[in-house]
Amino acid sequence: MQPNFFIILSPAALEDLPATYMTSFFLPREEKRFLNRLLSEFPAITVIEIDAIVEQIQSIVDRVTQAVELVLALVVASGCLVLIASIQASRDARMREHALVRTLGGARSLIRGSLAAEFAVLGAFSGLVAVVGAEVTVALLQSQIFELPANAHPWLWLLGPIVGAGLILAVGLAGTRRLVSSPPILVLRGTQ
Repeated sequence: MQPNFFIILSPAALEDLPATYMTSFFLPREEKRFLNRLLSEFPAITVIEIDAIVEQIQSIVDRVTQAVELVLALVVASGCLVLIASIQASRDARMREHALVRTLGGARSLIRGSLAAEFAVLGAFSGLVAVVGAEVTVALLQSQIFELPANAHPWLWLLGPIVGAGLILAVGLAGTRRLVSSPPILVLRGTQ
């Protein structure tokens, strides 16, 4: 700890005034009992344990982090539900398109590949947008709130699109599995 100002006076000017002294020292955890003895011998002193304050702040930061992670998980889950809903909304049109492709000689692997490419590109783009949003938010927090220099996170730029592509690809292919396996004759007749 350091005082934030100094006043220089002659010693005689301060003889009759009360004085306050401030110091800091390191005390290992195993010697914390020394503080009890120190406080009992000198009851007028005030001890501020910085490690206890840091632990309290760390606990608060951990709780906030858990809350943010929960919100992130809910956002990802709602994004997956929106993707499933959009697949269901376009189900009939997709079934007709896939039935026509299969009728004209296209294999299931071609349809599955085109769906995989569509979902992978959509997921990579979603991951890229998420990374841009995260980087801008973190940079603003670092520079404006915490007054720290903003740092880029290059691993995020690689990981975000890959995770986005993988997640949306898995959810999308699971949601369209029935579309690919439907017999084209039933779709074209309108019975399915």
